[in-house]
Amino acid sequence: MRIHPRVAQIPGTVPLRGKDYGYYAYIVEGERRAIIDTGVASTPKDYIEPVLRAMGLSLADIDLILNTHGHRDHAGGNLAIREASGAPIYIHADDAVLLEDPEYYWANLVQPSLEMLQWSKEQIAASKEEFFAGLSPAHHPDHVLTDGEVIDLGEGVELTVIHTPGHSSGNVSFLWEAEGMLFGGDTFAGIWDLEAFPRYFSPSAYRAAMERVLELPFRALCVSHPFGLFHVPVNSVHFGEQAQRFVRDCIELVELTDRAVRRALERKPGASVLEIAHEVLERRPLFPGSVAKVEPLNIVTIDAHIKEARGK
Repeated sequence: MRIHPRVAQIPGTVPLRGKDYGYYAYIVEGERRAIIDTGVASTPKDYIEPVLRAMGLSLADIDLILNTHGHRDHAGGNLAIREASGAPIYIHADDAVLLEDPEYYWANLVQPSLEMLQWSKEQIAASKEEFFAGLSPAHHPDHVLTDGEVIDLGEGVELTVIHTPGHSSGNVSFLWEAEGMLFGGDTFAGIWDLEAFPRYFSPSAYRAAMERVLELPFRALCVSHPFGLFHVPVNSVHFGEQAQRFVRDCIELVELTDRAVRRALERKPGASVLEIAHEVLERRPLFPGSVAKVEPLNIVTIDAHIKEARGK
């Protein structure tokens, strides 16, 4: 689907614990053709290639692979596209290790959340199998991105790298300033529905990134999943005032969550992460209508708030 004469959105889904979640990659075209994020290992074949074929193209026509971050649902298809096209892979230095060492990724970013949930060894083993099935094998990026770097695709298409950590250490957004388009990946993690809840590893970094983004000249915000929040309906592209409003809503949710976690810690100072997560997300819902359940994605968020509240 064209969202701009030089930008095509590629819809698809990514599997996670038995459910399929909406996912979007983006093709940006100048003299060179870049793809922003590559989904899981099966995404290039299942979703990206069919869209390219309808455009009269193939995977071989991709000139550049831009990763907003290194999570499996954004970089899992890297190798399939690089092998088909020879396109170099660009990612921020702080997330390069997630491509280079999948075992490190699992042991440091995924398994701890399952242990906090007190999953059994059998459940963890099954989750690990699903996790690795969605990854490309270990690979090195061809270029590490830096904040403020400009990627010139030619014909007036210039993407500025904006380091927006929080969801991951090396999370970046790409700003096409001339057209007011910002490609944010999961920088702005809203909610898919009232059962979902955003994941980030540093509340302070996440909030600072969004406050920085509000100073940028963008009119269209392109995200990687169909996100919405308090004042903005669920969508994958937010335009005009709704784009700005969505970012402000994300900041509001961080503040709301932080206050709720701190109140829970005052009531139960010695409580575990799991107990606080249940208190914040289930027993005392953060906002009207929320029916979020504690699960691997959001317990990371609650743990991050707890660590900041305790000064760790």
